[in-house]
Amino acid sequence: MQRRRVRRRSHWKWLIPVLVLLFLVGLFFASYQYVQYINKDERVKEAEIVKRANEAVKLASVTEVEKGVWDQVVYTVRGTDEQGQEHMIWVLPDKVNLMTSAEVTSKETIEGRIEAQYPDADVIRIT
Repeated sequence: MQRRRVRRRSHWKWLIPVLVLLFLVGLFFASYQYVQYINKDERVKEAEIVKRANEAVKLASVTEVEKGVWDQVVYTVRGTDEQGQEHMIWVLPDKVNLMTSAEVTSKETIEGRIEAQYPDADVIRIT
């Protein structure tokens, strides 16, 4: 008489894809946490800069915070106040300079002037 073999199903087939998926999710989570940890100091600095800018002018909303490094570190804060007027605030280590939107030229205007004056030039960055 011939023995009948019972074929056992392998329950281990699903283990490797699940482990790979868990590893990828863990790697993504670890990378996200690392980036958040690295940027934490900059976010704290920017919050302090916005607070100093709000002391000069009470801003209803902040549009942009841009960092510039020259002889010293200078932050530029753009925002609008309660009346809807745009302001540009230069936050230096020792003082705060304020400009209204009438005194400021936009990046698009400057880029248009450069392209009109130098049509062959490639504008890489305007600060």
